[in-house]
Amino acid sequence: MQATRFPKDTFAAVKLLLGHPSSHPQSALHQSLFSNAPATTPRGSPALASSGASYAVEEVLAMQFGYAKEMAEDTAGESVRDAVVTVPSWFGQTERQAVLDALDLAGLKSIGLVNDGTAGASFAVEKGERRAELMRCEHDEQPRSTTP
Repeated sequence: MQATRFPKDTFAAVKLLLGHPSSHPQSALHQSLFSNAPATTPRGSPALASSGASYAVEEVLAMQFGYAKEMAEDTAGESVRDAVVTVPSWFGQTERQAVLDALDLAGLKSIGLVNDGTAGASFAVEKGERRAELMRCEHDEQPRSTTP
């Protein structure tokens, strides 16, 4: 609902801009796809302008991490300080550093950055092992004898 009511205050596809200068082709692609007014930070990186202010891309990502942190803390009922973040496998060192900077701005400590595909495969393997573990457990809990 936010995106349809306030499209100029909604930031989409931020990862296209991470770790690139404003002159990079990714910035031009982002500008052609989305309605946010382009802006540039003093260090030459792209920024996203809303009706009220202009934010560096890392700041926008930090806001998203901060929101995820709040949701995790509400769900867990305890403080969240550490994070493992998945990133696209095509991210280079500059994009990964931008993600780390955003984590730092959000008050989170990075335990690691994991490629999306690796994380998915790891999750599938873990689920498979868990399923096998549950099957073993169910098999082991069968009655040993039928005598009363």
